[in-house]
Amino acid sequence: MYGVQLETTKTMGTYKRKCSLTNEGMNEGYVILDGDYYAKSEDSLIKILRSIENKKCSDEVLLDESYEDNTYYYTEW
Repeated sequence: MYGVQLETTKTMGTYKRKCSLTNEGMNEGYVILDGDYYAKSEDSLIKILRSIENKKCSDEVLLDESYEDNTYYYTEW
């Protein structure tokens, strides 16, 4: 999927990546585990992180610790 442009039928736009949770096209967003997952929004990011991280903590702590561990980053394509 890396470097492949995706077409969506809803907006007929071209997108560089697709959200792993919602399947929406995106040209900016979160890269998780070096591209194993992509998230369009912070809500999607949190849901994906909860599914791969076994941490019982607040969303804020989860985001902070995951960012410090280089589990995810935000970018534009």
